[in-house]
Amino acid sequence: DLCGWSQYYTVSSGVEDVDDVKHICWWVECVYISEALFGAGYFLFAVNAVVGVACMIGILVYRKAKAVRLAQPPFLLLLALGSLIDTSSIILMSRDNRGFTDTELEVTCAAWPWLVSLGHIITTGTLVAKVYRVKSMLEKSRKLDRAPVRVVDVAGFIALFVLLDVIVLVAWYATDPFSWEVKATDEDNNGFITEVTGFCTCDSCSGYLLALLTVHFLALVYANILAYQTRSYATISDSKSVNTALFNSIQLLLLTTPLVVLVADDVNISYAIRVGFVALNNLSVMVIIVVPKLFCAYKGVVPEVAMGSMIASNMITPTATHEKTPKHSLLGDGGAVRPVQVESRLPVGTA
Repeated sequence: DLCGWSQYYTVSSGVEDVDDVKHICWWVECVYISEALFGAGYFLFAVNAVVGVACMIGILVYRKAKAVRLAQPPFLLLLALGSLIDTSSIILMSRDNRGFTDTELEVTCAAWPWLVSLGHIITTGTLVAKVYRVKSMLEKSRKLDRAPVRVVDVAGFIALFVLLDVIVLVAWYATDPFSWEVKATDEDNNGFITEVTGFCTCDSCSGYLLALLTVHFLALVYANILAYQTRSYATISDSKSVNTALFNSIQLLLLTTPLVVLVADDVNISYAIRVGFVALNNLSVMVIIVVPKLFCAYKGVVPEVAMGSMIASNMITPTATHEKTPKHSLLGDGGAVRPVQVESRLPVGTA
């Protein structure tokens, strides 16, 4: 029939592909990170931010106190700065499409790994430089070399680790960066989507993530070795607290990495693990290394350490742990570490 016509169409009772509709969450259930977890994340960020800023202010206020000068104020400030940078990533992790556009989430996914990685490597690199400076000073003392070991002389460690981190991050984001993606996580028997989840992901970035983890892990191990090598001079190397903080960081890194991979599809558990790692790692650095120095500076004392081995090595003369300036000091004007060789008040081996 030339005047007849037919119309063919398909009746669908569901969504088969996430890209078939503009607002997928209008049609199927979207799985979000719970508001309670977001609240916990913001709380942990607030705690870390307050502690970090308070520590920076305290370091500047008590920078001339012996307890702070022995711990080397420039490095303490860098520890606080690195912790704040790392902690700020929690704000970006705590975002989804309930309050942000896809474009904003794309920027978020690209930014928070930089904050986590750079903040962590600044903290770790600072610990390496801090302890290596003391090691260099001790080696100069044994050679009767009185040349000071300045902060700039060991700052290359921090620059090197940050540079390695940046190289990997740039290569990663030039090829396959994190991006916001909404994926179907459940379907019914007819193949229609019943549940979707949005998260930051990439297609083939596992190699870059492994490279970053390797850089961070090796930096932690090297810092731990240096702390062990200077354990007998804990007054200036701060090896006990550094070892504790480093051991804590290594444990958290080794524990959280496989867990994040295993629970990647569960946005709630993955978020809790990532935020927990960032918050606990940075808070422990502040509480273990920085806060005790500020407390001692406030009280006007130097932390009690085993001075015996230092006396036996003819490195320094024994002094009271009160805030008075000793006659022979390993610290010159402005906190510069200066090796000295003085006569011990005790016979070698009596410590």
